[in-house]
Amino acid sequence: MTAKVFVNASEHVYNFHLTEVLYLRNYARANGYLFSSMIGGCESIRDLQQCKLLGVDAVECSLIESVFAFGKLCGAVATVFSPELSPLPIHSPPSLFLSIDTPDAVARLPELRKEVDRLNCPYEIIPVFNRRSLIKSMYSYESDNYDVQTYRAELACLIKQHTCLFSRYGISGGVTQSSLGLLAEDDITPHMLRLGLFSLLSDKSPLAYATDLDVAKYHFKETLLLDSIRSALKERYELITTRQHHLMKYLLTEPF
Repeated sequence: MTAKVFVNASEHVYNFHLTEVLYLRNYARANGYLFSSMIGGCESIRDLQQCKLLGVDAVECSLIESVFAFGKLCGAVATVFSPELSPLPIHSPPSLFLSIDTPDAVARLPELRKEVDRLNCPYEIIPVFNRRSLIKSMYSYESDNYDVQTYRAELACLIKQHTCLFSRYGISGGVTQSSLGLLAEDDITPHMLRLGLFSLLSDKSPLAYATDLDVAKYHFKETLLLDSIRSALKERYELITTRQHHLMKYLLTEPF
């Protein structure tokens, strides 16, 4: 079994412009990967409409402050991606990757599960436990300068409380090839690993075939992607700077 590979793009997390988002979407399509994009909040209709135009396979979202807000999110996704209301062909509704960033969000998962059942959501919802954000919230850290593995016991206890509520769940933050074995030791068997620009999703836990899962390979792919984006941004900056210098020189020498 192999995992489905998603390329993640976000104007909110990475401060990408639409140009970079389109580049990543085209990269995903060219390489046979799936594509996801993050929206800014539970009722970001503009973001959801952009996701639909991009043809996303999954929508990512965080900052769900209440069950009411979660219900609004589900309603917005259902409306925007409704085949009846869309002029674009929609083959299937996108999955919803829900980033769980705080202990309060973890504690709210049973209520979210009830809301999912009440709304009869037509798409899969996968909670993704962001371990780095959870640590930051738990200990009120102001920076990300800490080792996730230092807090293995606390994280394992927190994550395992409600993982049975959803058919699949994921983790992010500090995911490396060597950390897969530590996850197994802590009895954490996620179906999804979010690595940064890439996510790996499977029906079974990726740990079940960890020998075939080269996390470092996707981290290396990410460095290449980021280098391509950085080079494009540098070239764009140089073109703008050259034009600005040319205009300034003209304005300083041209009599009015």
